[in-house]
Amino acid sequence: MDGMEQPGEMKPEKKGGLFSKKKAETGLTIPDLLDQINLLGRRLRLLESRFTDLSRRIQTTETNTLNVRKRFTNEVKTINSDTVDLKRVIQDMNNKMDMVINDLKNFASKDELAVIKKYIEFWEPLNFVTRNEVEKIIDEKLNQKE
Repeated sequence: MDGMEQPGEMKPEKKGGLFSKKKAETGLTIPDLLDQINLLGRRLRLLESRFTDLSRRIQTTETNTLNVRKRFTNEVKTINSDTVDLKRVIQDMNNKMDMVINDLKNFASKDELAVIKKYIEFWEPLNFVTRNEVEKIIDEKLNQKE
């Protein structure tokens, strides 16, 4: 059992450090590692740049959203105020119309006017005399008799 492996048992791998001399295992030299590190650095800077751009866009979008929301809220308040004013005006108009209708109920109807017209035609008020005219006529008659 000393030299034999047990099933499920693994031998620990021997790893060299980053700068180990085992070129044959990794196949990389120090210049190759520096190139990869530089490439990773460029990629990292590119990702940081993209992240910064996305952060700016998100901040701009949030600012625009807040501005639109404020404007929308102000417009809704204005519309609500206008609606309340219109309701007041409509209520005033309804009250005035009710007053006019009540006043119209007090007016004479068409039939009542027809009856009044018949009475006026029957009485012929144009032939009425005034008190002064009657007194004048009486005076003239009395003066004629004397």
